[in-house]
Amino acid sequence: MEDTELQSARAVLAGVAAWSRLSGEGVAVARFAGFDGEGRFLVALGDAIAPVQALSTVGLAESEAGTAIVVAFEKGEPRHPVIIGRVQHPQRVEAPDAQLRIDGERVVLQARERIELRCGDASIVLTRAGKVLINGNYVLSRSRGANRVKGAYVGIN
Repeated sequence: MEDTELQSARAVLAGVAAWSRLSGEGVAVARFAGFDGEGRFLVALGDAIAPVQALSTVGLAESEAGTAIVVAFEKGEPRHPVIIGRVQHPQRVEAPDAQLRIDGERVVLQARERIELRCGDASIVLTRAGKVLINGNYVLSRSRGANRVKGAYVGIN
């Protein structure tokens, strides 16, 4: 046998050995290998196994090729993987400084520095210093009772 034929035979045997280790039961960690010419997902189940077509329950982009994914197998057949998610790497997530309490009577949203409500050009900002900033293209204040403006001084225009 020539060297190239021997290498080819070894590659085929390695592929067969790799497939034989896949039971098709449960789930496996694989690598997203991109898309084929028709836009179908490709999955690499092992280093010695050529990528195979797969179904997917998650969206993936070509730029994510090489990403670790979790696959299940349709009808337990390793040649028919279904991508069911991405492998998430542990990372410490700090708890947000904001707190929200809802008790049926009231909603309390509390933050350390400021709270902003925004919609289009309108906003309401509450700051730690006690400022309430209301901005909008049109601001209306209505009251069935007294509508009072109080402060150390009141500036109009």
